[in-house]
Amino acid sequence: MSVIAKHSMFDGLFSVALKPTGAFREDLKSAGFDPDRPKPEYALRVWHDCVDVAARHLYPNERRERAWELVGERFIEGYLQTLVGKLIAVALPFLSPQSFVQRAPRFMSTGLVGAEVKLDWKGSKSATVTLTNVEHPACHLLAGVIAVSLGRINARGVKIQASPFGNEGSQVTVSWE
Repeated sequence: MSVIAKHSMFDGLFSVALKPTGAFREDLKSAGFDPDRPKPEYALRVWHDCVDVAARHLYPNERRERAWELVGERFIEGYLQTLVGKLIAVALPFLSPQSFVQRAPRFMSTGLVGAEVKLDWKGSKSATVTLTNVEHPACHLLAGVIAVSLGRINARGVKIQASPFGNEGSQVTVSWE
């Protein structure tokens, strides 16, 4: 099954958080997303291409992986202001780091359809989230999302490691004190 990115992800990043204009906006159209004519869903490739566009426009001097992480931080701030994201935002203050990570696959399903997400606990304060069919560098975007989310719930000593997983996947290992 191919992975589909819901419009809410594009809305959170581009309509709420970034509001692209000029060449940035035109490059998004070339990548398959027209902010003036949004679709309900997009192929994951379009999402990745649009995140690449954002990374290049916002962070041209950063390595691709770091730029994706920074875009992830901006994305989650915008996403939490969308109709779908507000449901998550309301829950965040009531979650511990462990309960947030436990719910991460469900939270991800609000924006991605068909993503195979596996959660593997390494201990009570460490886990790996694996996306077996969502390729690298998506893990770096997810790392930025997790960093901001855990910051919102006041997690301490957070460490996040993003890496490719196999030929077609990516993973993020997160731990906290």
